Amino acid sequence: MEPPDLPVRQRLGIIWAWLLVVGGLLSLAGGYVASHYGPEPGAAAQPGTARLQHLVRQATATANREASQLLTTALATRVVPFGQFLSQSTYPAFLFGQGRLQAWSAAGPLPTAADVADPRPERLAQTSLGDFVVVRQAAAEWVVLVYVPLTRYYGISNRYLRAGSEQALLQGFDVQVRPLG
Repeated sequence: MEPPDLPVRQRLGIIWAWLLVVGGLLSLAGGYVASHYGPEPGAAAQPGTARLQHLVRQATATANREASQLLTTALATRVVPFGQFLSQSTYPAFLFGQGRLQAWSAAGPLPTAADVADPRPERLAQTSLGDFVVVRQAAAEWVVLVYVPLTRYYGISNRYLRAGSEQALLQGFDVQVRPLG
């Protein structure tokens, strides 16, 4: 028995339908293979330890360079113009002169007297606003503190303010910041 002679248009429609079914099955099979044998979710987005160390070193080098520039300006002019202070600060920076806060570049954790007196050039500060590397430079009566944000968090979260929306070096990564010792 011979199949009925179908018009060309109907034959193309049947062939086209079978091609779509086969293409769909191949897509499903490809998705299955990729999901079971591909990289772990987020594995490519998570940098290794060396990459994180490089990010922190690069940020602290930037903070040191900017603190040095601010300190040089403060020593030369006895004051840093607000516009210059803002333009030279990538991270929140605070300028202290004669034991008092003279200028700041951005909202951040307000340094305490103990922070200003601490002689270490770099240290970890864990505050209610997040975890920061504090870079300190001092000369004469001037002290510059630059807070490099590692992670930031807030006590509240609403549609206007979301934890994690602020730029920070380690924001979004699954790491913990702990002081040594």
